[in-house]
Amino acid sequence: MHTSSTAGGNALSTPLNVVGVDLKFNISGVAPCARIRHYKVCPTNSCPGADILAGIQAAITDQVDVVNFSISGGNTPWSDNDRGFLDMVNADIFVAASAGNTSATIVDPIAAVNHRGPWVMTVANSTHDRIEGYEIDVVGGPQNVASQSGATPFTTAVTAQVAVGAALGSELGCGATSPYAAGSMTGKIALISRGTCNFTEKSLNAQAAGAIALVLYNNAGGPPISMAAVSLPSTMVGLSAGIGLRDFLIANPAAQMTVNFPAVRITDPSFPDVLNASSLRGPNNSFDVTKPDITGPGTNIYAAVSDAAGQFGFLTGTSMSSPHLAGSGALVRAAHPTWTPQEVKSALQLTASRNGLKQTGLTQWDADDVGNGRVNVGAAVRTGLVMNETFANFLAANPATGGQPRDLNLPSLRHTTCANSCTFTRTFRNTKTTPVTWNAIVSDAPPGTTISAPGPSFSFTGNLAQTQTVTITVTLANTIATTSFGHLIFRDAATTLPDARMSVAIRGTVTDNLFQNGFE
Repeated sequence: MHTSSTAGGNALSTPLNVVGVDLKFNISGVAPCARIRHYKVCPTNSCPGADILAGIQAAITDQVDVVNFSISGGNTPWSDNDRGFLDMVNADIFVAASAGNTSATIVDPIAAVNHRGPWVMTVANSTHDRIEGYEIDVVGGPQNVASQSGATPFTTAVTAQVAVGAALGSELGCGATSPYAAGSMTGKIALISRGTCNFTEKSLNAQAAGAIALVLYNNAGGPPISMAAVSLPSTMVGLSAGIGLRDFLIANPAAQMTVNFPAVRITDPSFPDVLNASSLRGPNNSFDVTKPDITGPGTNIYAAVSDAAGQFGFLTGTSMSSPHLAGSGALVRAAHPTWTPQEVKSALQLTASRNGLKQTGLTQWDADDVGNGRVNVGAAVRTGLVMNETFANFLAANPATGGQPRDLNLPSLRHTTCANSCTFTRTFRNTKTTPVTWNAIVSDAPPGTTISAPGPSFSFTGNLAQTQTVTITVTLANTIATTSFGHLIFRDAATTLPDARMSVAIRGTVTDNLFQNGFE
């Protein structure tokens, strides 16, 4: 229900005149008014392969336009469930699937990305700019600090002195028994860092020391997150805000903090476009196709849930980001019903925003984190270039039968065994009825390389069937032992259309060819 209402739920406004429903905000799915079909392929907590295959076949028979698959998958797409998704693409269905999340069995997200099929839109999880929470004020100190409310809400405003975990010998508040002395937090708000142990343990330890409420601060960049139910009224602030609170309150231990009530919707320009630490990512070590393809909002997503859970709630994961791309695909298909699923996929990738940060909030994300970047559906609808690929070519690219996936007509360029130089051939189709000239711009070649692009320009006359095939060469200046990332941009000469950006990922060697023909 949560994923479906994210992708295509109708617009709802507060207050919702249904008894027992607490709708906190005006909301809608990405593609409101879209018709939803559910295919139940997980009869219990597991999702048998036979059930998934039956769901795939049913969706093909029903002639749906878009499919969201918020279920994990393997890394052998010509033989796992992704192969069924290729049949969907061949049946004119756009497919978005979750990149996957860390878990007890997948602790390290690196090189663990799911759904590696080149025909699938594989989606990472990143943040957006809105939270639902309480503003926090400290007398003489930080004011209007945004905090994300947890599953154990405040029922009234709370004003009290603050017990700072770091000042009491345990910034993290972890331990089978409380690391804080009995009574050290009596009547105070506990301020503790996220990390190492779970929220329940931190809350119980603070409560055992006498705390009346809990404020956590994040240990990663981006927005704070919504916590699971704990023993105290709780809320979380961002990393930098939390460090500011911690340092001020250590220096001013008598200062009082107020956690204001009720919760409100808060926006902050520092919150969006940060990769969630749990989002599985590349490199795709199976073959040279960059995965994930793209990222979308998947952190603290407010949508419909089960009746027992209150009907609306927050969830986090690539299961939440994937339906954002399914909804985006539905909007692009509605605007351009003649585009193929691969043209829709390419439009979303070519126009994605590349500016964002890794989970620390400190360094730029790269293609192995988020593919081409964060979805920008408005730009995708307006794109002047799209790319297509055929069912036959996807089948023939199977590396197990001698195929080469890097040669597929995809909106990214990846070669991890490049020797001296490597070339890519890509074909674009025009989408505009007026003449357009495109210039190739190498904005940031991967360090240690140069990129020679076509032309330097190519033009379309306004014929929607017109295509242009270009050859792109990446030349290594020196051996690149670890994958190096960059971008190639195609920009229309009139600068009225969205840029089309291709991600570049290169690793390889430089050899001395002086004597290669017997010359000595």
